[in-house]
Amino acid sequence: MQARLRRSVACLVGGTVLAAVIAVALLAPVLATHDPIANNLADRLQPPSRAHLFGTDDFGRDVWSRVVWGARVSLVVALIVVGVSAVGAPAWVWCPDISAAASTSSPCAWST
Repeated sequence: MQARLRRSVACLVGGTVLAAVIAVALLAPVLATHDPIANNLADRLQPPSRAHLFGTDDFGRDVWSRVVWGARVSLVVALIVVGVSAVGAPAWVWCPDISAAASTSSPCAWST
């Protein structure tokens, strides 16, 4: 199984992207060049440059710093979703009352 996963291009690309997002999220304090929430109206809507790698937004906030710090939020949301799925899916499958209620229409729930 592991040998098949190592040969899979999709698995390799997905694993690389996931590792990159995790690395960026963990290194956010080091990689961010500016405060992601600080407004600087003098620098608003600047194009990408050495000072602002992705440019700035309408409020003069550095877009690169916002993307880097946003990676942390994305990972937290992903972990919560995976955790809820890991708990909810087995309960759905193993609990006959929940499964039966979902697969059959109840006269009380669908009456008009």
